[in-house]
Amino acid sequence: MTFTIEHKNALTLHGWTVKFDGISLATWETIDEVRRLKSEHFINLAKTENFPEKMANSLDGFGYAIGENRTDGFYYFAGVNSAIQAPDCFDLPESDYVILTAKGGNSRTLFDQLNTELFADILPQLKDTYDFIDGFVVEVITAGTPLDAEVELRFPVNKK
Repeated sequence: MTFTIEHKNALTLHGWTVKFDGISLATWETIDEVRRLKSEHFINLAKTENFPEKMANSLDGFGYAIGENRTDGFYYFAGVNSAIQAPDCFDLPESDYVILTAKGGNSRTLFDQLNTELFADILPQLKDTYDFIDGFVVEVITAGTPLDAEVELRFPVNKK
């Protein structure tokens, strides 16, 4: 398990947000249902919003997804770095981020593996040197297709 900590500039993403009904927080107990709902959201966007084309025309060519625990439940945003017409925006803050990468498989499976590594192994190692900015995790498809992808997982942190 390797990771880096990199500084990323702020980004405004445009896309679509869904609240996962029945999920108050993404936790180890709800993770299987959250994974299923994330996949459903992307499949729906691919069919109804032509998300792959919008991703290809984004400023950086990446597709972004943000899982966010809010006070009223768990939300999932999918979008791109461009001014496409979309109902929602998500402002990613300028920050240092723990970054994990993977490639060569289904993007959802890769993200699930990286999320498990992040929360089970990496964050416990960093707890004495970094403060965690709770609330969201960023999933980025950096190349390939959803079935044969290169991905990044980003989690915001501040050095203590």
